Amino acid sequence: MTNSTKTNTLPKIASMTDNFWDTEALTSAGEPKYAVNIQDKAGRYKLEVSAPGFKKNDFRITTDNGVLTVTAESNRAENDQKENYIRKEFSHASFTGSFLLPENVLEDHISAKYHNGLFTVNLKKSEKGVLLKKRQIKIH
Repeated sequence: MTNSTKTNTLPKIASMTDNFWDTEALTSAGEPKYAVNIQDKAGRYKLEVSAPGFKKNDFRITTDNGVLTVTAESNRAENDQKENYIRKEFSHASFTGSFLLPENVLEDHISAKYHNGLFTVNLKKSEKGVLLKKRQIKIH
């Protein structure tokens, strides 16, 4: 284990300009990390997470004290029993990413959607600073 290996189990909190997760391609468990793009657009920020294999209901997005947290968890099981054999396959995938929101994000104008493996969060900007309260964002 090198000095740069992280042993902390708390979610990483990054600013909008930091990398959402570490830059390594795999987690310590050998599972893939999910690619994230953050765009600073006119009037809004756009966060995109590449997360194929999940469903809309697998995601949860919350804000609390200016921190936006995206969590996804998927549990799938498949059973197949025929005459002379039994097959059972299951999978579990999850991730959590948190980052500090800029002070100009409007709390009531955060929207999220999941479509074809891409989870997108739009964060509307304000001209003045706003204090974000704790809330869960509905995913479309």
